[in-house]
Amino acid sequence: MSYPQLLKQHAGLLLLGFLALFSGNLGQTFFIGLFQAPFAEHYQLTSGQFGLWYSVVTLAAGFLIYFAGPALDWVAPRFFGALVVAGMSLGIVLMTLSPWAALGIIGLGLVRLCGQGLFTHLGTTVTGKAFSHARGKALGLVTLGIPVGEAILPSAAAALLVIVTWREL
Repeated sequence: MSYPQLLKQHAGLLLLGFLALFSGNLGQTFFIGLFQAPFAEHYQLTSGQFGLWYSVVTLAAGFLIYFAGPALDWVAPRFFGALVVAGMSLGIVLMTLSPWAALGIIGLGLVRLCGQGLFTHLGTTVTGKAFSHARGKALGLVTLGIPVGEAILPSAAAALLVIVTWREL
């Protein structure tokens, strides 16, 4: 099956995988780094304290994905995706609106777990399961969401940070 045929026959599923991997960039270090200074200032953390907590939540998210990720094998992908979106949304709300550092750090952990971890897992797993004959091509197409997000999101966020605050963004 050629790439145009694959795109024509499975556009919706490929778009879902692409968007999941694109959205996974929101939990990546390169993107969160744009918000490090205002986050640390808001919660009165030094750079070292932020780095320590960032390491802790990253390790915790990496550990938790081993328990949360396999649920995709027995939970409907739509429900799993809804949980990932809800977890990411809760993380963003906690990070930006909580007056307490502890809740902000938990929010940061949810963004790491759901963004970089579970969005990426969702996109690649659903795509890998859905295709048997053109699996490599399908995965090649959906994983383009990662570099496209890396190319677009930091510049867009940096441009918007000139106009709005980090919490509004």
